[in-house]
Amino acid sequence: MSVVRGAGDLEEGLRELAELIHDIGGERIGSPDVHGKRVYVPLTARDGERYVLRIVVERYLAQPPCCTFVDEHYQETPEAWPAPHPAGPFRSPTFICTPPTAEFYRYHRDREYDPSDGTLANAVATIFVALNAPAYQGRWGSRRAR
Repeated sequence: MSVVRGAGDLEEGLRELAELIHDIGGERIGSPDVHGKRVYVPLTARDGERYVLRIVVERYLAQPPCCTFVDEHYQETPEAWPAPHPAGPFRSPTFICTPPTAEFYRYHRDREYDPSDGTLANAVATIFVALNAPAYQGRWGSRRAR
């Protein structure tokens, strides 16, 4: 894992994420793969589907993280997404509508971002919970999701 040099806050965020993975991730939250300001985290949903969450951190904690799903080669594709559901946060394949994502705050201009919510650990935990909630309906385009 490579860490962005000179980004002390991001380094701390990666340490907190490693603690989350160690404490509660088990085999269901994988180790992050860091490429500069892009952090890729494998997440396993309640049905065993494996997703890769890409988190882009331009200014760690000063701005909310940009989050999306990508395939195992880190390419954006609709098939990398969970199916949308009205009770869930996935507006597949466009954006994830939940704090602390930047996409949520762009859509909900009446909500104010709190930097203490924008940690890598919080973003990963929030999206992991959504992948394991009753509103999760499987992978985009799967027979189960239809």
